[in-house]
This record gives sequence, C-alpha cells and structure tokens, in this order.
Amino acid sequence: MKTLSAAFLLALAFSAVLTPLIRQCFVRAGKLDHPQGRKAHLNPVPRSGGVAIMSAYLLTVGSLMLLQAGGAYVFENCSHFLLRLLPALMTVLLTGFLDDMIDLHPRLKLTGQVVAAAFAYWAGVRLFDASPGWEWTAFPATAFWLVLCSNAFNLTDGTDGLAGTLTVLSSLGLIGVALSLDYYSLALVFAPLLGAVIPFLRENWPPARIFLGDAGSLTVGFLIGCGGADLARRFPGAEGLTAAVLIFTLPLLEVALSSARRWLRGRSIFHADSGHIHHQLKRQGHGDSEVLLSLGVLSSAATVIAMVQIWLPPTGRWILIAPFLCYLGFKVANLRYPEFNVLAEALLGGRIRSWFRHQIVLRALEDDLNQTSDPQRWLLLLDAGASELGLLTLHVKLGLHRLFPDQDREANPISYVVRIDLPGHNWVNFRVPVGLKRTENPAADFAALVLRFFSLQRLASALPTQGFPLPEPPAIPQLDRSE
Repeated sequence: MKTLSAAFLLALAFSAVLTPLIRQCFVRAGKLDHPQGRKAHLNPVPRSGGVAIMSAYLLTVGSLMLLQAGGAYVFENCSHFLLRLLPALMTVLLTGFLDDMIDLHPRLKLTGQVVAAAFAYWAGVRLFDASPGWEWTAFPATAFWLVLCSNAFNLTDGTDGLAGTLTVLSSLGLIGVALSLDYYSLALVFAPLLGAVIPFLRENWPPARIFLGDAGSLTVGFLIGCGGADLARRFPGAEGLTAAVLIFTLPLLEVALSSARRWLRGRSIFHADSGHIHHQLKRQGHGDSEVLLSLGVLSSAATVIAMVQIWLPPTGRWILIAPFLCYLGFKVANLRYPEFNVLAEALLGGRIRSWFRHQIVLRALEDDLNQTSDPQRWLLLLDAGASELGLLTLHVKLGLHRLFPDQDREANPISYVVRIDLPGHNWVNFRVPVGLKRTENPAADFAALVLRFFSLQRLASALPTQGFPLPEPPAIPQLDRSE
C-alpha cells in the first residue's frame, strides 16, 4: 500500500506542475480549440490535458523504477510489462496528438489505434487465452476490444469534467478490483493514472480551462481497456470480463447508442454529431453540474457492482446485475432519442407489419396495372388499391375516362389532399386521413407508383385521341468524312 500511495502522490505532484505549464505552452503556440459547429464552449481552450496526464504518468513510472530503495523491487512484477507496453501507449498518444493538431482522417486514426493494439498484444495484453487451434482469434478479439475502449472513451469527452470524472471512477474501480484479488501489479498500473488525472480534472471542471483532447481520451481509454483485458484473461469465468464491461459502462453505452442512432439515420458510424448522452441531457434542460452528477452516479453504481459481483457465484452475479440493467434501460428510454422512439413504435405498435402489408398491396397493384392496357380497368384497379391502403376519395382523369366517387369512404375524416399531375392534362387526386401514422402512411409510395406507371409513352399509346406531343428522338450526329 505504501508503494501505491507513493505512485499516486508522485503522479499527483507531477501533474499539478505539468498541467498548467503545458496549458500555457499550448496557449502561447496558439493551439486552441475554438468554439464552432457542435462545440458549445464560449472561449478558445487548449486541448493539452492528455499530454499533461500521460507525461505525469510516464514520469511517475520511470521515477519509481529508478529508485534505489525499494522501487525496483516493488515494480518487479510490472516494470517489464510497462516497458513493453510503452510503444503501444506512445503510438496511441501520437495518433491522438496528431488528430488534435491536424485533424486526421478517420482511417488514419483507426490505423494508428490498430498498430497500438498490435504493440499491446506483443507486450502481453490478451482478452483471453485461446484454445489450441484457435490461437488466431486472440489478436482480432483483443484489438477490437482495445480500439472499442479507446473510441468509446473518446465519445464521452464532449462536456466539461465528464472524461476526467470517468477516468477517476474507472481507475478506482480497477484498483479496487485488483486489491480485492491481491493483484497488486494491476493496481500499480492505475494508481499513477489516478494521481495524474486529478489536477487535470480540477482545471477541466466547468467552465473548463483545459480539454483532454484526443491525445488524452484515446490513450486513457486504451490504457483502461488494457486493464479490462487483463482482468478478463486472469478470470476466464466471465467475472473478469463482466467487471471490465461494468467499469466501462458509460463509454460502451455511448458507443452502442451512437452507432445505432447513426445506422438508423443511414449515416456512417464515424459521422460526428451532437446526439451523445450528455448532449441529450442538456437538451432536456440539465446544466453541466446536473449532467456530471447524473452520469457520475451511474458510473459509480456500475463500478461498485463490478467490484462486488466478482466474488459472487454466477446466479448471484446476475441477480445483482439484472436490476442495474433494467435501471440502465429506463435511463436510456428517458433520453427520448427520436431514432429509438420510432423504432420502438414500429416494433411494438405493429407498424412494421402494416408497412409490409402496404408494400405487398402496392406490388400487387403495380403487377395488375402492367397486365392490362385498358384505361377503364386502370381506374378500377387504382380505386381498389387506394381503398385497401386506407386512402380516401380517389379522383382520376385519364382522357375521357374519369372516376369521381359520390362520397368519402369514411364519414367526415380529417384529411389532406394529394394531387398528382400527369401528362396531357390528366391527374390523380386522393385524400389522406391525418390519423395515419408516419410509418403506416402509404401516400408517398402510392403517388410514386402512379407517377412511375403513367408515363407519357404509356398514356399516349392508351389514349391516342388525346394527341400527346411525343418527344422527338435525339438526332444522330453524322461523322464528317471529308478530307
């Protein structure tokens, strides 16, 4: 415990000196994050927190290794691992730093993280020990986990104080789990990180005077991911991986929600937006302090459960975790994301079934229309199809053939009119009841079918007395063969 305290206090001292010093260097160099677009801060702020934290962390580890009295002995079990892990940390730190300075392309950023994951794998970081014949699965799984943790943590770095708070809670969780298992080597890896982040958090507290930056968020997430992988490998009975996932609850939830939202909107999962959890809470009227308190309590509860569940049998573990998962689902539902609300309505309200039914009716209608060239038959088919789709008062004019129902299919419905103009002064009009939900409304698809089917050529051939002006064929250019 004395060595843990020494590592914590030494990192705290280094960070207390380096954080304001490096901040001033960035300010004088003009390397500031200016408020624009999605960024809500009011004044330019340097993104130098990651450089300060990792500098303090590495200086602390190096100093303890060089101590003559007891330092080398204390770090005997983890110094070799930290030295081998150093290339991985430096690679991801450099990747984040370059992204802060010149805004790297996402592919280059991802490449840097994969290279860092390869260095970590070489250093001994494994998510699991693969069975004979399946050794090739260990690296892809470990690389995926480390890149996931790195980017998940990066997504949470969007409001003052949140990333620093999560770093403190994650470090405390990993240290607590490690100490409860007499796994001092893991605790020694994260005690300096805990000490290094506290002075930064003081400067990053709202309103922030310094940001973590990608150099910090990617590296801290990567390092915590290494700790989670070590737990999962040391305890292959699921309790280690469960502890790692619980400690990383908020970052992993953020990446899951962001990926799902962007996929539902048809965007790339790498497309930046302002729909993260902290953004959504602020839209609901919560201030910075309330957001930090709410998300901090959530992460603290997950960390405590991670520390307790590791001692329980599988049944007791899930009895403990299940209520937390229900609470997590309740909190996600309270965020009121429109993407998930629409999806829930479609799945639970039967609207997907309604959409399928409408698409089947439209496909059958188009097939029937294509099988006849009789305008009168077209009118009957359109009327039957509109009725089955729930559309009202279909009015059609196709040359001399007209369809004008005497009354609506429903008594005095609240509706709006859709008018479709066709070639040759022909048209199709119908009413759409307002009560149809967006996911149940076939009006646009019906209108698209009518426009697609009643082309100028088809109407001209079916209604020859109308005298449709057919377009002239394009002129074929003649080649000049004169010499």
